[in-house]
This record gives sequence, C-alpha cells and structure tokens, in this order.
Amino acid sequence: MNGLKNALSFVLSGISVATFAAAGIVGWPQAVLMMVAATIGGYAGAPVARALPASVGRMIVIAVGTTMSAIFFWRAFA
Repeated sequence: MNGLKNALSFVLSGISVATFAAAGIVGWPQAVLMMVAATIGGYAGAPVARALPASVGRMIVIAVGTTMSAIFFWRAFA
C-alpha cells in the first residue's frame, strides 16, 4: 500500500507541475533551485537524521516550527 500511495503522489504531483507549467505561472529559476535542494535533502536527510540524537532532532523541528509560525503570524497581522 505504501508503494501505491507513493505512486499516486507522484502522479498527482506530475499533473500539478504540468498544469502550472502550461499556465505559464512557474518561476523556473526558483523551481529548478527548489528541485535540486529537495533532491539533495531527500538523499542527505535520512543519514543526517540517523546520526543525530533524537533530542537534537526534536529541538530542530521545534525551533523551525516555532520560527515559521512566528513569521507567518507577524506577516498576517503586521
């Protein structure tokens, strides 16, 4: 079932990319940078996560989540 879920996610993402690209609303330089960074993160993320102690990983997730929430809150009400 996990393989099916991943395949469906891939197909849906492909349809989304094709739709946005056909509409001409993709910023290609930024999109290519994001694709490269996502690929590097996908390959490097698991080994790095395994090497870190669980408490450090939790603190990173909490720090990033808190920072992003604060930024979004500030932008919404500023």
